[in-house]
Amino acid sequence: MTQFSPAEVIDKIHAGQSLASAELSGIELNNAQLDGGDFKSAYLRRLQAQHRSLRQANFSNATLTLADLSSSCGIGCQLTGAVLIQAQLADADFRQIHALGAKLYGAVCDRAIFSQADLQRADLRDIQGTAAQFQQAKLIEAQFDRAELREANFAAAQLSKASFQQSILIGSTFQAADLNHANLKSAILKAANLTSVNATSSSFQAADLTEASLRSSDLKWADFWNAVLVNTHFQEAALFEANLEFSNLSGANFTGADLRSANLEHAQLDGAIFDNAQVQEALFTDATGLTGDQQQWLRQHGALNVEVL
Repeated sequence: MTQFSPAEVIDKIHAGQSLASAELSGIELNNAQLDGGDFKSAYLRRLQAQHRSLRQANFSNATLTLADLSSSCGIGCQLTGAVLIQAQLADADFRQIHALGAKLYGAVCDRAIFSQADLQRADLRDIQGTAAQFQQAKLIEAQFDRAELREANFAAAQLSKASFQQSILIGSTFQAADLNHANLKSAILKAANLTSVNATSSSFQAADLTEASLRSSDLKWADFWNAVLVNTHFQEAALFEANLEFSNLSGANFTGADLRSANLEHAQLDGAIFDNAQVQEALFTDATGLTGDQQQWLRQHGALNVEVL
């Protein structure tokens, strides 16, 4: 493969010529406009292109490991199958990119914008993405395991079958997102906003959702086994056949929630609120912290195995 100089790369882009499969590792393009460039399958390891415009550029299947694209504008880029392992993407604008199956393992994405991006099946494990924006992004089957995503925004994103195992999502928002069959085992979601999400059959096993909001969310068949749900808001949520076994629900608010056939065995319920909740056939075997009045009310409304003081 021919090694091109920065000047030759710029000339080729301006002339509309392809740089597909070019060897460009370590090249510095900090003074270049790269809009519309064709870098398909190019080798761009350690590319330096900070504060650059990359609009509509094609990096499909390109190797961008350790590249620095921080503060660059890549709106509408093609990154399908691209490798951006440990790339620097902080403050970059990647709205509406097409990056199916892209590999961003360990990338730095703080404050980066991925709104309306297509990142289906992308590998985003171990990324650092404080305040990153993924509103309305397609993230079906994307992997975010062990990612640092404090204050990130996933509002209205498509996250069905996505994985966030052991991720830090403190203060993040998922309002109106689709989390159907998502995996959030051991994730830290303190004070997160999951209002009106669809999280049917999702797993929150051993997750920490202290003071999180799941108001009006569809949580049917969701698994909260051994989760920390202290002061969590479940008002008007659908929890039909949800598993809350061994969870800490101290101070949780289930006002108006649907808990029919839910499993609350061994749950800690000190200070929990069940006003106007539907509890028919919900299991409370060995649950602790209920007041005498709550026990009586639950039994009267069809809950099962409620101990009487």
